[in-house]
Amino acid sequence: EVIQRLAAFPASGPVVRENERIVVRELIFRRLRYVAHYAHRRREPIGDVWLLALYGVGQDRLEADPESWGLD
Repeated sequence: EVIQRLAAFPASGPVVRENERIVVRELIFRRLRYVAHYAHRRREPIGDVWLLALYGVGQDRLEADPESWGLD
């Protein structure tokens, strides 16, 4: 369900980090009790979406840092 939602609505999560090339977003899946960090290139329309991390709602999360993920 997470992958299908991100693919269908890639701009639905708020931006948590960005640079000149990459946008990182976070989306909370309340029913599933997951938080997804995902990224896409800065362009319209949004093409590929990368799932970067999937956390349980109460789990500690790392700060989103697009520079460290090698998405050039």
